[in-house]
Amino acid sequence: MEPPIQTGSLLIRMQNCQQQLPAALAKVGEWALAYPFRTATLKIGELAAAAEVSVASVNRYARFLGYEGFPEFREDLLRAFES
Repeated sequence: MEPPIQTGSLLIRMQNCQQQLPAALAKVGEWALAYPFRTATLKIGELAAAAEVSVASVNRYARFLGYEGFPEFREDLLRAFES
């Protein structure tokens, strides 16, 4: 198991990539940055609905950040809040 990522570093990484994202992925990032704890507790379909994008866009956003998919991204985000 990997060590938990620091909340600040993940949020900074998310913020730093915002300008590079296509529109749909940027919407996911904007919502996730505005509500990071909520993002860590939502299911993928719930996040997609909240950000008004497709489930595929949420997965693409997670992959853009270097994760295999949304579950890994959400897990790291949740672990960051546990510490």
